[in-house]
Amino acid sequence: MGEVYFGALALAAVIGAGLPLRRAEGDARFFGIVVVLLALYALGRYTPAFNLLFHLPGAGLWRRPADATFPLCALLAYLAGYGVHRLASGEARWRPTTVALTIFALLSGSVAVALWKDRLAQAALPLLIAWVTFALALALLEWISARGHKRQIAAIALVGLFCAVDLSIGNGPNESTALPPERFDFLKPDTTNTTIRLLREKLAASATPDRRDRIELAGIGFDWPNASLSQDFDHSLGYNPLRLALFEDFTGAEDTVGLPEQRMFSKAFPSYRSIAADLTGLRFIAAGAPIEQIDPTLKPGDLVFIARTADAWVYENPRAMPRVFVATQARGADFEAIMKTGAWPPVDYRTTVLLASGSDQTPRRTGTARILDYGNTHIGIEADAPDGGWLVLNDIWHPWWTCVLDGVPTTIERANVAFRAVRLPPGQHRLEFRFEPFTSLWRQAVGGVAKPSGSP
Repeated sequence: MGEVYFGALALAAVIGAGLPLRRAEGDARFFGIVVVLLALYALGRYTPAFNLLFHLPGAGLWRRPADATFPLCALLAYLAGYGVHRLASGEARWRPTTVALTIFALLSGSVAVALWKDRLAQAALPLLIAWVTFALALALLEWISARGHKRQIAAIALVGLFCAVDLSIGNGPNESTALPPERFDFLKPDTTNTTIRLLREKLAASATPDRRDRIELAGIGFDWPNASLSQDFDHSLGYNPLRLALFEDFTGAEDTVGLPEQRMFSKAFPSYRSIAADLTGLRFIAAGAPIEQIDPTLKPGDLVFIARTADAWVYENPRAMPRVFVATQARGADFEAIMKTGAWPPVDYRTTVLLASGSDQTPRRTGTARILDYGNTHIGIEADAPDGGWLVLNDIWHPWWTCVLDGVPTTIERANVAFRAVRLPPGQHRLEFRFEPFTSLWRQAVGGVAKPSGSP
C-alpha cells in the first residue's frame, strides 16, 4: 500500500475546490461521499467506523482495509480534476487559507508520527519535499484560480508538468515500480534462467501418465512465485490473494513466500518431510536459502539436494506421490482432528485413502490410473480397478467440483483431509471432473447450502 501515491496538487485541489461539495453536481457529490467512506474503511480498526462498515453487503469481499486505498485514489483523482475545473472556470472560490491550514495540519501530523515512532531522521527528507511540493501546489492553484480561465492551454500544461514532476519525485522508480526488465527475465516463457531450465528438465524427466509433480519457489523473491503462471508449473503455494480456506488451513500458506521466513507450515502440513507434502505431490523445491533455514525440522536425507543455481538451492522430495492413483482400501478419519493436531493415521497412503464416510478393508487387487487431459476447470482420467476401489485425485477438494463416471454423475468425497476421491466399481472407467461454479451456486441459492456428500 506504500506505493499508492496521489499527489500534492491533486490533494490541494480536492481540499480547495472539490470538498466540501455543497454545490457540486450529483456525480461529484456521490464520489465525495464514497471517498469519505473509503477513507474510513482504509483506516480499519483505528476508527470505530470500520466495525459498522464491515457489515455492509460486499464489505467482506475486501482482503484487508488498506486495499481501499486503490479505489480511494482513483476517486480522489476524479474529484481533483473536478476541483481544478471549478477553480479555472470560476465556479468555485479559491480558499488559500483553508487549504494551507488543512495541509499544515496533515504535515504536522506526519511530523508528530515520525517523532512518536522515533523515525524523524528517516522522514526528514520526504517531509521537506512534501512541504515544498505543497507550497508550489498552492501557488499554482492560486494562479489557476486567477488566470486559468484566460490561459487555458498554459493551465493544462502547468498542471500536467507539475503532476509529472511530483510523481517522479514522490513515487519515482523503486523496487515496486521500475526495476530493470532483465530482472524479470525468469518470467518469460522462453527464458534461459538456469533455475527455471533445471526445473523444466526435472519435471520432464519425472513425467508419467499419472503424475503432475508440483514445485515450490520459496524465499527467492516476491516476484518469483509468479513464474509458476508463465512457466506453466503447478506451484504448491505461490502468490495468491484469493485462496480457498481449506487450502490455506491445510498448508499454512500465507500471502506470499517471497522471503524464506514467509514459508509457514500448518499442523497438518508441518514440514517438507510429511505425509501432506507427499500427498500434495510436492516434488521439487527451489529455495532462496539452504532448506534447513526454511524448515529446521528436516534431517539429513529427507530431501535430495540437486543443484545450487544463481538464484536458488534446488531440492527433490523423492516421496512425492502421483496426482492420481487407485486406492484399494479406505480408512475412516476425523479430518478436523488431523488439521488441529497433525496426527495422521499410520497407513500406506499409496494404497489407502482416508475418508470421513468410514472404513472398507476389503482385499483388492492393485489398480492403475492415468491423466488424459488436465485443465483449470476440466480433468479427464482413465482408471482400471480390477476389484474396485477409489480413484484418488490429489487436487484440493471443493463442493463445486462435479464428476461423471462412465457418463453417470457420481459423488466426489473429500479425501485425505484436503483432496478428492471417487468410489470405483470393478473394471475400467472414464472419469470427467468439472468445476461448475455458476451451476453449483444456483443449486445452493435454490436449495439452500446443504452439507456436501463426503464432507466431515
